[in-house]
Parts: sequence; C-alpha cells; structure tokens
Amino acid sequence: MAKFEIKTLDDISLLRESSELECKQASGKDGKGAIPKDMWETYSAFANTDGGTIILGLRERKGQFSLVGIEDIGQVKADLFNTANSQKVSTNLLTNNSVQEVVIDGKSLLVIYVFHGCCYHL
Repeated sequence: MAKFEIKTLDDISLLRESSELECKQASGKDGKGAIPKDMWETYSAFANTDGGTIILGLRERKGQFSLVGIEDIGQVKADLFNTANSQKVSTNLLTNNSVQEVVIDGKSLLVIYVFHGCCYHL
C-alpha cells in the first residue's frame, strides 16, 4: 500500500473508494466527531490484506466526496488510539506516523494508514 497525500479540495474530488480506500463522515451524534463503529471492520480487512487508507471527515453522495470535517479532532484521534489499544482489535497496528490530521478549508480530516499486519481480527 502506498501512502498518498490529500492537501486540497481537488484531491478530494479525485478520490474513489476501493479495496484500499474507505472514507467515512465520522460526525458522531453531536456533530463534533466520533469513530464510526463500522470503521473497525475496515481496519481489520485492511490489516488482513494489502493494507489501506481510511479517511474520516468526508461525506459520500452518489460516489462523490465532500468535505465535512471533524470538529473535535483531538478527541477523535485519542478515541482511535484508546480503542485500538483495548481489546477491540487483536493488535494495534497504528502509530503516530500512520495517523495524520489534514486541514483543508479550515476543516479537519483524520487520515489513517493501515499497513498489512497479517491475520488480525476484531
């Protein structure tokens, strides 16, 4: 899996979900941001295949992505690591280098690179 960078709205317009890319809105009940429950299934699938990238803070409509952002990015990132270090997954493959905050037009995205870890499950 190759890392790629998202820096602009044009970069977002080029995105298409695939076996190596999953985008999620991640707004949470209060609209400030939360880890979607189904994100962990994607994490596990990527860990057991060739890896992949999960981007939180994008909304998908008819195959096109739009920037929603995550208001409380610090809390969402903390929740991500806390959950990954708990019993939710068999092994935490995430590091500070594999989770990056990206700000576009004043809105924050969380880009999570999941590298192949071989045989990890929920």
